[in-house]
Amino acid sequence: MDFKSGVTHDIVLIGSKNSQGPKDELQTGLMLAKDDNDKKMWRVAEASTFSPRISTTSAEYTQFPPEQEMVVAWDNWRDGFGQYKHSNPDAYFEAHGVDTRYSNQLILGPLLYSTAQNGGAALGRATRWNAFAEAFDKLYLFANDGTDSDIWEWDATNGYWVSQETFSASTNSDGLCAFATWLVAAVGGSVYYSTDGAAYTEKASTDVRKGMAVVKANLWGVDALSARSCTDPSGAWGTADKIGEAQADCTGLLCLNDILYVGKEDGLYSWDDTTQIALLPEYARLKNDYNFGAMIGWYNRGYFATGEDGLLCYDPANPESTIDISPSLYAAQITDIGVRVASLQRDDNWLYAVLAPSAQGEYLYVLAGRWQSSGGSTIFAWHPILEFDTSNTADVSFEASWLTTVQGGNPRLWLAESGTTKHKPGYIILSKGHQNPKDDTNYKFTTTGHLITSWVDYGFVDIDKAWLYFTIEADNLTSDRYVEISFRVDDETTWTYLGQVTASGKTTLSFADLSVDLDFVSGRKIQFKVALTTDDADETPIIKSFAMHSVLRAQVKRLFTFGVRCADNLLLLNGSTDRQRGSQIATNLNIYRQSTWPIELYDVDGNKWDVCLLTKEESFVTKPEGQEAERIFYITAIEQVLGFKTPASIGGGYNPLLWQE
Repeated sequence: MDFKSGVTHDIVLIGSKNSQGPKDELQTGLMLAKDDNDKKMWRVAEASTFSPRISTTSAEYTQFPPEQEMVVAWDNWRDGFGQYKHSNPDAYFEAHGVDTRYSNQLILGPLLYSTAQNGGAALGRATRWNAFAEAFDKLYLFANDGTDSDIWEWDATNGYWVSQETFSASTNSDGLCAFATWLVAAVGGSVYYSTDGAAYTEKASTDVRKGMAVVKANLWGVDALSARSCTDPSGAWGTADKIGEAQADCTGLLCLNDILYVGKEDGLYSWDDTTQIALLPEYARLKNDYNFGAMIGWYNRGYFATGEDGLLCYDPANPESTIDISPSLYAAQITDIGVRVASLQRDDNWLYAVLAPSAQGEYLYVLAGRWQSSGGSTIFAWHPILEFDTSNTADVSFEASWLTTVQGGNPRLWLAESGTTKHKPGYIILSKGHQNPKDDTNYKFTTTGHLITSWVDYGFVDIDKAWLYFTIEADNLTSDRYVEISFRVDDETTWTYLGQVTASGKTTLSFADLSVDLDFVSGRKIQFKVALTTDDADETPIIKSFAMHSVLRAQVKRLFTFGVRCADNLLLLNGSTDRQRGSQIATNLNIYRQSTWPIELYDVDGNKWDVCLLTKEESFVTKPEGQEAERIFYITAIEQVLGFKTPASIGGGYNPLLWQE
């Protein structure tokens, strides 16, 4: 370099002649002008990192200056799970054993009750989607154990299942359906009917092998390819009518608005005994064993499970509005959740989807969802409310569920729960009507559960933040009914314990209390696990809100303000005369001002900084008679970071998170 700051010139600028990049070097040595107090015009300050923000109509945490305090708060979780990165404060990443459906509360999910036959032995496996049925004010279950098929009746008084009929040497429990004054069972191609749930009469060779559905005064059944119906199961069944293409099996039946819908591996059909219509022909190219295996009607719309992980909402009045509401859309980054919708149920308030585990050791999930308003849009929000482990299960297949009220009082959602060698049907008690679970005295809570928040980085993905403290407001807490908070930062896979909350009201947990370097925690992003525990199934911790307080510490950028002389024959620091002409200095400064690529500034101490010129003003200075007039350029330059570099004069201890000049 021809010029050297602090030796020949006060400062030196080096840029590019073409204003586009670091090549084609253009050097300029500059002498600083003096102010009225005969002081050189040179000042270094810290540049403002963030623009001022203020709102007179909305008072919220985002109005805080980020370098002083940043807060992210949660007091609602109604928009559901699956949000990996925090953007919507009403959504979250994962939920396990907690209930997030109700405004301004996070509580434990429902308790799962496991049932068995008298003596505690497990039942066989329920293999069809309509293995449960309600008839004669009682609940029935159709299952097989690999050898025989049994119809079981729930004994509500004693709380166990009683076998009412055994179909020996039959492994095909193909369906169970209440129709008019009968309970009808499909077994290996034959139909059995009962008028009391205890004694069954066979109607042979009806060839109903894939389940049944009731449409008006007709009972419909399907085999692999065809549908047929009857008005009296003890009488003749109608002729079988082939549905769709012969190469695809029937998978499900649904009555929706008095129309029969037949699901097949390659599509969905409506059928009125005379005309069949292919409703979703695109599935002819998407053939799958699980297509339309689970179907249900809810508020004049059909909900159809598709493939390995799909769930469609179908409006018969507006088929073009069919939309995918699959839970799998939100579960992509959650490793232990299954994605196949094995069964669907509904009540007045919620649609329930049961997600079958895809392998032994995974969890079976029950999700509750519904359409709701969020931020001016209508969304379908899913909430995992129940899960149970299948690690000790030889057969993880799941097919059947049922929502019933025949026990009286609160409704129950029945599930074909997995057991060690066979299935033990289980149930959860649901809240009655629109009642909040925490206010329903018949509701029972599971003992533990936790919510995992989305990752929080405030939108500054590559800038470190200092995590200061975590506040939580909760009710109904005791030493045995409490909340625990853990967190992980950046790419950590293990959780760090922050603290336990056992007192109702507001509690603050400080990161400074942790035994870590500098007594605080920093990182680019953070995620929390909020765990709830109770020792009483009648009581749950109630979390109203929680918030994290932190500070965003962007890398300090320097703001250089200086005035430089522009004239011919300037006297340099070493006593020599500057060979640069004033006109060339002015031209070079104009090039630097328009440069896209940052230029290099060598300051009065010889330190090198990458900068961009923000402003450039000029004025003429009147000189005594006989001296050449000169111009002064007043320049503002801001530091630009081209990958972090440690200035030599600062040394290796420089930390952009903590350092201030």
